[in-house]
Amino acid sequence: MRATTIFVALAACALLVFNARTDAATVDNDASKAFEEAVTSDRFTIVVKDEGPPNGRKHRKPETVATIEFPGSYQFVLKIDRFEGQVIISTKSNGNTQTEFYNVKSLSSNMSSKTLVLAVDQRKPGATMTLYVNCEHFGTLQTIKTLREVYFDMRDPHLQMTREKRFAIQVFPDTDWKTTLTAQKCPNVEDDAEDVEQMPAIQSQPQPLSVTEIGIRMPSIGRGDIPINHDCDDLFFVKTIQELMQMVKKLREDVEAQRLEIYRLRQLLEQCDDFCRPGMRKT
Repeated sequence: MRATTIFVALAACALLVFNARTDAATVDNDASKAFEEAVTSDRFTIVVKDEGPPNGRKHRKPETVATIEFPGSYQFVLKIDRFEGQVIISTKSNGNTQTEFYNVKSLSSNMSSKTLVLAVDQRKPGATMTLYVNCEHFGTLQTIKTLREVYFDMRDPHLQMTREKRFAIQVFPDTDWKTTLTAQKCPNVEDDAEDVEQMPAIQSQPQPLSVTEIGIRMPSIGRGDIPINHDCDDLFFVKTIQELMQMVKKLREDVEAQRLEIYRLRQLLEQCDDFCRPGMRKT
């Protein structure tokens, strides 16, 4: 009887260890490749299939869904906090960490599976990250520095995605939120199009600055002691600003395209051997 009890206890321990290893984070080469393609585009979406907490139990600690490493430069982490009912985006750069939250109270339910869609729009000005859970809009973050800028700022642009095995993740380059939600068979996508940008996500802590590196642009507060002048033509001023914004956007796109071409050309030169250096022979 005692031997049987010991055997059962050992088997249970082995099962727990196996489950822990099964749920452990692993490098996803396919998702990494897709994300590297997507990060250079204007818009892309990340779709996460969540089948609920492991063993049907909620954990007090947030669960890491995926981590995207820009080695030596930047880290982007997507988490789910079932206990608080939140989706968390955490970024780390130069030792500084910024964290933003989306309130998704339905995450506290253990009953049904969920589909999370993170729609990333890197067009400036107004770059955003918008979260949908089961077709419902849960907030928008305004991003000051885009992942594309992070990628092209690297001397050797590359990245790697690791994810928990029990989360299924797909990355769709050059895809907007409407296309993705339609593919997920979400109803009334067109009817909701005008309202999705209206609800902001929430920030982790009050910040003295008006913006975070990859977070919310806070509303500016007017100074009561500084009068507002209306001497200039408002329409002309707005038109001029819009033209300048378009010019800056075009210049930024040109620079990023040139960086990508230079990076690819450098890769070709590094891979070139006999043809580029005929005088050298492999030993």
